[in-house]
Amino acid sequence: MRRLHHSRLLGRRVLPTQEADAVVWVEDGKAIARLRSGIIIGPGAATKIIQEVVNCVNRGTIRFYGTFDVEDVEINKNDLTFVGGRFTTSTTAFKLGTTTRVSRIRFRECTFIGGDPAVLIKGSQGIGIKFVDCWFKDCKTCVKLDGSESTLACRGTRFIDCRFENYEYYGIYVKGYYVNVQITRCQFGTDKSTAIAGVKVTSSEGGIWIDKCGFATAEQYGIDIGSDEGKTLDIYISKTNVEKCVTGIKIYNANIVKLLLCTVTNNKSDGIVFDNVDHFEIISCFVHNNNLENGNGGIVIKDSGRGNIRGCHCYDSRPSGSKTQKYGIYFTGSITDYIFVENCILGVNAVGPVDYSNASYAYRIRFRRNRYFETELYGVKTITGDGTSTDFIILDDLDDKLVSTNVSARLAVSKYGAVPIITDLDGDGKKELIAHFLTAPSDGETVEVYYDVKVVAL
Repeated sequence: MRRLHHSRLLGRRVLPTQEADAVVWVEDGKAIARLRSGIIIGPGAATKIIQEVVNCVNRGTIRFYGTFDVEDVEINKNDLTFVGGRFTTSTTAFKLGTTTRVSRIRFRECTFIGGDPAVLIKGSQGIGIKFVDCWFKDCKTCVKLDGSESTLACRGTRFIDCRFENYEYYGIYVKGYYVNVQITRCQFGTDKSTAIAGVKVTSSEGGIWIDKCGFATAEQYGIDIGSDEGKTLDIYISKTNVEKCVTGIKIYNANIVKLLLCTVTNNKSDGIVFDNVDHFEIISCFVHNNNLENGNGGIVIKDSGRGNIRGCHCYDSRPSGSKTQKYGIYFTGSITDYIFVENCILGVNAVGPVDYSNASYAYRIRFRRNRYFETELYGVKTITGDGTSTDFIILDDLDDKLVSTNVSARLAVSKYGAVPIITDLDGDGKKELIAHFLTAPSDGETVEVYYDVKVVAL
């Protein structure tokens, strides 16, 4: 570190420090820093210069201009704000709290390219670490919060208005003893087939808040949150969109979970999966058009209890021939104490809207003011004539499949000609779809009947 005489600075790009305690920039491929006191550090390698600046500045702001290739800059002090700059790394750009407690460290308008992770935060009772309007790109893992070796919780890590793009494994990975991680208005997306989750949490304590975020493309999970050491996690996810993942949202081994006003759509497998959750609410969520390749339903609940699903829409809204989402809600394992209120829950192509036939134990399951129906049933049925009959049941007990009095039906037959009739042919109080042939098929003759029945009004 050295102080340069002003005459030696003529013509150099010495940037003002009125709004920062230090400014770091790049000149002729080297990093240079100027402290508020006028002291110049550098020129030199970016990692060395930035580390010296961090060591010199106490409780202040460091502003960056340009692109810096850095590795393992240690931040082991409090009350620092990093503003601007583009940081590239093949290892880790910044490490926080590796040797001592850190508090109130903030990154604002920073860009991170590469890294595994790009930023590492070690659990050492850190408080108030914040990322605001930052961009993470082409990292293996963007940010890792590692509290696995700590017995003291890191509290209040926040991500606000950040973007996580094209990561290989995780956008944010929280491991171990962390409390109150908040993720607000952030976007996660990658085209890497190796991606595991936008947000991955295997935490043993505390709460996770995700609000107004978006998750899309390629991840095995958009959100994957659970505890490996008992059900101590509280999870709140609101106004968040999860699409084009394998599984949209997976929550496991959790205490209290609330999903509010979320949209989960176009995922290859199940939309939302709860496994071993004590108490949960899913309120006013749209769970549409999932199970593109496999899975069981829009919402899948396993071995969980005390659930409230209210005001949700779980169905496949695509045209006939394109529908894949199976059950609206699918239960498995032991399920206890559920209430379903004012939901619109649909299955697809005669697969029921709610299925708990695979539940090993079911107790206190209550339904209030829900709508259960298929919007469309279609397929083909082969009938066998007897030489005299002209009416054949194509779909039996239609009321159990399409809960509506206003449906339309179409038929196409391989020969003769037939018209659809919806009536209670067998007198059991439930209507059937009948194919009324204009000419009776011959005795023993088989005829294929193609049918399409749609709800035209609820």
